[in-house]
Amino acid sequence: MVCLTRARLAVVVVTAVCAAPAWGQTLTLPQQRMNYCNIVASSQGLQGDSRKAFLTACINGQNPTGAAARQPLTADQQRAVACDAQASTQRLGGEARRTFMKSCLRM
Repeated sequence: MVCLTRARLAVVVVTAVCAAPAWGQTLTLPQQRMNYCNIVASSQGLQGDSRKAFLTACINGQNPTGAAARQPLTADQQRAVACDAQASTQRLGGEARRTFMKSCLRM
């Protein structure tokens, strides 16, 4: 289950990075995590206090039961973070960023 969650997080992070607005604004890692947690909470149909509790735990890097889930990034996740940093350093945006990220992630 944890591996599946990590895989989903990696997909969401890469998707968020590739779908960054054309003017070069990128989401920070906490913003990406918040985005991911909101998507998961919505997909589970959480509302009210249960949604709030889930979002708090998720944003703090815990699984929904509250146990710590901060584990080292996988090689693919590390590559995604490194590619994102390179794209940000080069101030790439829009289609140029998407193209760069695709080629960077294939390496």
